[in-house]
Amino acid sequence: MAAMSTQSSCIADKSILCITKFQSLKELLADAEVEQKFGMKLLDCNDVLSRFKLWAGNIGALQDSQLASSLEHRLRNAQGVAKRIIKLLEEMMEDLEDGKHYLHH
Repeated sequence: MAAMSTQSSCIADKSILCITKFQSLKELLADAEVEQKFGMKLLDCNDVLSRFKLWAGNIGALQDSQLASSLEHRLRNAQGVAKRIIKLLEEMMEDLEDGKHYLHH
């Protein structure tokens, strides 16, 4: 059970980090020159961020693991699913970070 507690806090933490990374990417895309030079649109980034926030809010990914409505709480007996969600969130963070580095160069 302790392993799930550590893992479950990861889901909320990683979800919050994804939002932070989206916001960093949005800040770079707010510069019209950057947006045009790299062909990435601020509007598209806003759309994906909105969809992520909607998903995370609906599924309880941002909630404290002690809440019965949190994703962590609902996955307490499904560690395989929880691990997969963590992996997907980590991949999203990496992709967002790659996008940020791409826009800096």
